[in-house]
Amino acid sequence: MVERSIKKRRRKLLRDLAAHADGRHDVKIPLSEVAPALDIKGFAGGQKFVDRDSPVYEGGSDIAYDFNTLREEGLIEQAYLVHERDRAAGVVYKNPGVKVTAAGLQALLEADKSWLTRAIEKGPMTFLQIMVTVLIAIVTAVCGWLVGRYLTPVGRSSAQPTIVIGRIIIETSDDYLSALSTLEVDPNEYESYGEYDSAVMDQMDSWLRHLDDPKELKALFYKCLLESKDQSETPQEQLQWINPYFESRNLVMYRLAAMKTPDAAEVLVDLYCDPTAGWDAHASEMAGDAVVKCGRPALPFLKKRAASGTHIPWLIHLIESGAETGF
Repeated sequence: MVERSIKKRRRKLLRDLAAHADGRHDVKIPLSEVAPALDIKGFAGGQKFVDRDSPVYEGGSDIAYDFNTLREEGLIEQAYLVHERDRAAGVVYKNPGVKVTAAGLQALLEADKSWLTRAIEKGPMTFLQIMVTVLIAIVTAVCGWLVGRYLTPVGRSSAQPTIVIGRIIIETSDDYLSALSTLEVDPNEYESYGEYDSAVMDQMDSWLRHLDDPKELKALFYKCLLESKDQSETPQEQLQWINPYFESRNLVMYRLAAMKTPDAAEVLVDLYCDPTAGWDAHASEMAGDAVVKCGRPALPFLKKRAASGTHIPWLIHLIESGAETGF
């Protein structure tokens, strides 16, 4: 049995595709249903899933990258739902789609198995070995709870970022917020303000890329909004300091835009149209730019709200005209 390691984001995408195919490997799914921003384009190096608005052989949006990675791993295949003959008797392919392969369905089954099931399949275990393994797991969990309950110093926050060999692991919005507390935001600790700005913003952006659930990102946005309001009375000497919570709101908007999925686009437009989101003049411009960069996936949600904001028709116009930025 072939075992495949699938990252969380791509595993979710593969699971969604399998659900559209009703768990079958012979069903062709139209891209217009699962990834309307994507298309299939042929290059000298072969066919690729590409962004419909800006097709490139390498790079592109997160969702284009994930589709191509799953295809390279043999978990999905490109497909066309319509084949026609032209006047020269050549085949014309229309309505691009995708199929989940048998290996892709098998990979999902493997991912859903418990650690104990996988361990038994790798090497048969006796009943006594199983009981000992479970007992060790229980004792380890209890010891961990006791250490956290009675040995954690008073006043230390219980929400600490997970650190593995010097690398912070971000899996939830709370992990991200905890990681912000580790940032050095004093510009005097850097050689120049340019280095300071680049280092802090790049670090936050790299952490944020680990979050790929639009609902989780929406929750993070409002948590950062609340924190940025709590820090509104900034001392005079810190006015030039980066407020990581305020900047994180903008980064969340661009993260949602880069995903280019219908779920992410809906959350993005909801945040843009929320009058309580705290958009001042510059932040509002950046939010609009993020919506435009999201592109066509945002159009259905913008058109539903076309009458609720004076800037929305302009954003619709920019996207439909192929603009790449809202500035």
